[in-house]
Amino acid sequence: DAELDSTTKHTIEADITRTMPLHCLFWYGGARLGVESLRRVLTAHAERAPDIGYCQGMSSLAAIVLIHARSEERAYVMFSQLMDTLGF
Repeated sequence: DAELDSTTKHTIEADITRTMPLHCLFWYGGARLGVESLRRVLTAHAERAPDIGYCQGMSSLAAIVLIHARSEERAYVMFSQLMDTLGF
C-alpha cells in the first residue's frame, strides 16, 4: 500500500473536522464516534487510489455512506465502489 503524503493527510484531517458537525456521529460537542471511522475510510481509499488520492468533498460523501452502511468495513467498500463508478 502507498503511504499518503503529508498534504493529503492534512487535507483529510481538515475536512473530517468540518464534515456534518451537527450529525450525532460527527458532532463536534459530542462523542464524535464516526470521526475515526471516517478518517480510516478516507485514508484507506486514498491509499488504494494514489493517482486520485483525496479531494475536498469526498468526506461528505463518505460520511453519508458511513451513516447508512452501519459498519466501517461496509462503508469502505461502498465508498470505494461509488468513487470507482464516478471515475475517482
